[in-house]
Amino acid sequence: MFNNAGISVCGETRDLDLADWKRVIDINLMGVIHGTLAAYRVMVRQGSGHIINTSSMAGLTPMPLNAPYSAAKHAVVGLSTTLRHEARALGVNVSVVCPSGVLTPMLKSTKCVGISSEFFDRFPVRLLDPDSAARAILRGVERNHEFILFPFHAHVLWRLYRLYPPLIRLFTSPMLARGRSLRTSYGGGALTPSDK
Repeated sequence: MFNNAGISVCGETRDLDLADWKRVIDINLMGVIHGTLAAYRVMVRQGSGHIINTSSMAGLTPMPLNAPYSAAKHAVVGLSTTLRHEARALGVNVSVVCPSGVLTPMLKSTKCVGISSEFFDRFPVRLLDPDSAARAILRGVERNHEFILFPFHAHVLWRLYRLYPPLIRLFTSPMLARGRSLRTSYGGGALTPSDK
């Protein structure tokens, strides 16, 4: 069973309201929880099955300008890895998918708050096409991997972050600087230089 729904709200945490957080968490986390519980109970009864939850590299490393998405995806990783340990003795496998970027309609439909949608015109990593992503996921499922990361630079980035967390700033600082250079409004009004 694949849990693959997801949305995003892009912007600095200082600009987001509770409704933005609620919508992302309801879909990206609660959607996965609902799907997981429904499938897991059936799989436990039959003594077999495999649940594959889609997270993101944002669920393993920081992702500036996307705090609700990152928080929900971190929670999906925690849910999946914990359930994997509980489920093993009951005949159920659990994997979590953490791609660095896949070219899906989500990029165009992302709500931007206080930041221009131009932010997505230049993505910091190469985006994988959906067919290649599907093949990578199916390979990971076939091998029963706990974490299914792709492409290769996702493995490297995750391992570097685990070994030396401050190193991630080499990737996140330029992303944050670019986002702040594209700030459009805050609190309904034009930004002053001190707001940027």
